[in-house]
Amino acid sequence: MMAVTLVLLFLTFLQATLWPVSLVLLVLINRSFLVDDRKNFWLAFIFGLLLSLLLGLPLGSLSLVYLLVVTLVTVFKKIQPTSPWLIVLPIAFILLILERLIESWWFDSSFNPWLLIIETLLILPIYLSVLFYEERLTAKGDLRLKIGK
Repeated sequence: MMAVTLVLLFLTFLQATLWPVSLVLLVLINRSFLVDDRKNFWLAFIFGLLLSLLLGLPLGSLSLVYLLVVTLVTVFKKIQPTSPWLIVLPIAFILLILERLIESWWFDSSFNPWLLIIETLLILPIYLSVLFYEERLTAKGDLRLKIGK
């Protein structure tokens, strides 16, 4: 959990300063598909607040958007008919369009389709990296060491 928090913190500062692609949202969508955990809601809330603060937006507005997206991902995950990586691309694309429309409506910004294309292309690599991290680098609760005979 600490590594995910540090990565999201780095991506928040990267998104707020250099690259306007919604990297935090992409990681939250992919982590919500892979890990069924309440920590996803906390991560969405905290990093939505931090990103709102860094971008100068009304405090809590991005938290509401991120919480809505994480909630929709958990609902879609429970009713999915196929494997997660086949359905993550269209659902993430729909959620990214929804997030861009909400941002353009609330904050009077223009809808940029090129950013949407870049974000869509980044969905699968971020999904695979989050999958690798969650499967290989996190300890599971049922892991026990044998000591002795």
